[in-house]
Amino acid sequence: MYDLTYTEKLKLMTDFGSVAYYKAQLDDILGDIQHDNPAYADNLVAALKLSIAEWREYYAKQVQELDRMSLQIND
Repeated sequence: MYDLTYTEKLKLMTDFGSVAYYKAQLDDILGDIQHDNPAYADNLVAALKLSIAEWREYYAKQVQELDRMSLQIND
């Protein structure tokens, strides 16, 4: 990705949901890991766990709301 032109990089960024898009996102994150500072990798793992937990909670609440709405529709 580093040898791409600005236009090529922009094209990757607009292909939301593609493998190339997510690879570019992950390249940026993984580039922060430093062998001489393991806390960066530890923080990345902790952040991923926290993010997953928060998204799970969000989706659980979404399902609850869909269930509530379904009850109203079926009444």
